[in-house]
Amino acid sequence: MTRFETSHIRSTQRNAPHASSLPHPPSPPTPTMTKGCPTIHFVWIVPPSDEAAVDTWVASHEAFMQETHSFGAGPEPCMLKYYIAKGKELNNPMNPESGETGNFIYTMSEVYKTAAGIPAHMELAQPRDDGKLFGTLMEFNGKYVKWLDAGTASVFTNIADSETTSITAKGQPTIHCVQKVPKADEQNMDAYWKSHEEFMRATHVCSVDDSIKDEDTPRVTSFSINKGVVLNDPLDPESGDSGFVSYTMSETYAAPSGIAGHFVKAPEHWPGFAELPEINEKYLLTIEIGSAVVANMGDKMK
Repeated sequence: MTRFETSHIRSTQRNAPHASSLPHPPSPPTPTMTKGCPTIHFVWIVPPSDEAAVDTWVASHEAFMQETHSFGAGPEPCMLKYYIAKGKELNNPMNPESGETGNFIYTMSEVYKTAAGIPAHMELAQPRDDGKLFGTLMEFNGKYVKWLDAGTASVFTNIADSETTSITAKGQPTIHCVQKVPKADEQNMDAYWKSHEEFMRATHVCSVDDSIKDEDTPRVTSFSINKGVVLNDPLDPESGDSGFVSYTMSETYAAPSGIAGHFVKAPEHWPGFAELPEINEKYLLTIEIGSAVVANMGDKMK
């Protein structure tokens, strides 16, 4: 095992909630998170002085999502996945011993059942709280955004063709990364992430069953790599194609031991793991390992 793998295992086990303290959501609904479903993601880097204000917005956004969106089945906007994760930003995210910057990293991952869901979502969001919810979102995007896609990406890989809606619970640990790839390299990166999907499907399972040992079969509660066109302005569909493609990894695990198991399995079972440092050197925009989910669809996941 490399120093990188050992450090991340120790860091995840130290910083994330203990497995026994994590809530277990009930059996999920049956609709599938099919490839091609549209997504929204953001990554914010927030200074500690603004943490409380962002936490307040996250809570209000969660309430909005739970009150106005369906989950799995129902009227638009209908979600297949929604969560926001929060963690401490590291000086070097690939080295958990590098120390903390003092900032916080917030990551939102949303998957909609159909393309109609995102405009329906926007229509509901803009007047919410007399415009404060959306207005504050735009303000925070201006201050903190590291990455944003809003309807230009869709699910490219997942854990199974029959994958159910997300079973992500609060407190569960996460992995996220965003790569920005020139279109000239798109075909190679498609093949690379397809090989990663084969690895995930062969070695991981979507489950919160405690009888499954994460060192044998790491348990995810959601997994997708989401691919899309990078616009010159992510909030303006008329701004034009930048010539780049984005790949956004969104993973949540049943427990910290799942991330530990993932980093043991990857070098053993996925040849592409050895290539990842070089690929990240070329394309990586942002990465975090070990944040925790702080918002989700709540009782609608039952």
